[in-house]
Amino acid sequence: MKKILLLPILLIAMCFASCNDDDINTQTLSGEWALTSGNGTISGRTDTFAFGEITWTFHKNHTVDIVNTVTDTDKLSGLPSGKYNYTVQNSNEVEGCPKKITIGTAVFGCASVSPQEIQISDGFADGVGYQLVPMPEVILF
Repeated sequence: MKKILLLPILLIAMCFASCNDDDINTQTLSGEWALTSGNGTISGRTDTFAFGEITWTFHKNHTVDIVNTVTDTDKLSGLPSGKYNYTVQNSNEVEGCPKKITIGTAVFGCASVSPQEIQISDGFADGVGYQLVPMPEVILF
C-alpha cells in the first residue's frame, strides 16, 4: 500500500518542481536580438531600423545590455543604451497577454516571446510596441 501511494506523490512533486516558467523564458530570451521596428501611438505609425542599429543582449542572470545608436529622438527606438535588470512574469493585466516583461523601470504589459521573435508593448490601445528578431551567430574560421 505504501508503494502505491508513494508513486502518485512523487509524480505530483516532480510536476511542481519542473514548472518554472521563468527558466523557459530566460532560455528563450538569452542571446542578442535586433530591434527592427517600433510602432504605435495614437497616429499608428511604424518606425523601422536597420538590422543591428539597436541591439538588446539578454543574459541568463536577468540583465539586458541595450545598444541604441539611433539619435533621432522622434523615432520609436525603445530604451536608451545601458545595462538593465529584467523580469518576466505571468500576468492577466492585459487581456490576451499572459506575460509581461519589466526592463529597468519600463513595464511592457504584453509580451510574446519565441525563438524567432520578441514582441513587446505597453498594452494600451494607443501605446507603443516593439519587434525584435535574433541576431545571426557569427562563426569564425
